[in-house]
Amino acid sequence: MKIKDIPWQDLDTPRKLLLQRLLLHTTENANECWMWNGAIAGSGEGQPHATINTEKGPRQIGLNRVAWHIFHDMPLLGSKHIQVSRNSEICDEQRCWNPEHFESIDLDYD
Repeated sequence: MKIKDIPWQDLDTPRKLLLQRLLLHTTENANECWMWNGAIAGSGEGQPHATINTEKGPRQIGLNRVAWHIFHDMPLLGSKHIQVSRNSEICDEQRCWNPEHFESIDLDYD
């Protein structure tokens, strides 16, 4: 999906506001990768300043998970741990956060 084709009408206000904030730090390349230009985690993944409180204390949330939350309306954390991983057949850019370049896997959350 190109940034210009984002389905804004499908997003509620909190997700729209979050997306607008993230897009301020994003450029799009010719492969439709949404390249994060903000902070980068040690893993190479984009690291927005997104923290949520859990029973075990504050937890930083990676950009891939935040993007998945925005476009799939899934909780950032819940009874299942959602692993969002890059589909290497589509994209191998570590800084890309286009949700169409990812897939999610439900894992038991301990």
